[in-house]
Amino acid sequence: MDISLSSEVQRRIERTLSEGRYGSANELVLQALDALESAHEDSPEQASRFDAEIREALNEIERGEYADYPQEELSRVFERARAQGLELLAKTHPLLVPVAG
Repeated sequence: MDISLSSEVQRRIERTLSEGRYGSANELVLQALDALESAHEDSPEQASRFDAEIREALNEIERGEYADYPQEELSRVFERARAQGLELLAKTHPLLVPVAG
């Protein structure tokens, strides 16, 4: 199978290979496909638990069981969570990390 890749994709593959994380482009693409497939695999049990957690959170809000936070504090918390998430993503699925432009 022949595949045409944009110069940006080629550059990212070459960069990742040069970092020594993968032995070949084939290995890298296989890992990327595995990561993509696992990212799309939500089991019915996971979805059910998530739905139950959302329902419980909405019930807590209706009962007034929540706290208001200043926007500045929320921004700091969300930025820290984003940074930690990107760090974890870079370790586990490096090809899914957005490239800073």
